[in-house]
Amino acid sequence: MDEKSKLLDQPVFESPRAIREFCENGRKVLRQAYLHLSLSAEELQAVLKDHPTNGSPVWMGLDARVRARLVASHLRRSAQGIEVASVEMTRTFTSYHKHFLEQFQANKNGQRRPFNVEDL
Repeated sequence: MDEKSKLLDQPVFESPRAIREFCENGRKVLRQAYLHLSLSAEELQAVLKDHPTNGSPVWMGLDARVRARLVASHLRRSAQGIEVASVEMTRTFTSYHKHFLEQFQANKNGQRRPFNVEDL
């Protein structure tokens, strides 16, 4: 089973390992998508900036470069959204570890975190 199908399967959150694997697999797939969209945006802009336009010769092709950047910006923005999703997958497991595992392990060993009321 490849990583993409693991991400698209129904998640089963039965253990910390399952949560970690889900987050890692999601991050890997999203990272590949981010790289793909980023490179595609650069390629699209490079192709479109040299596309002939019916603009005024006074602009000397500047209008085509501006339009190419505007069109490619949509792909860049979608790549940024995927980058945020990839980072949030990592933060999900880190947050789970912080809010559930550390507390469980501290209570398991009979230790309690020191709580200082005067720490304002």
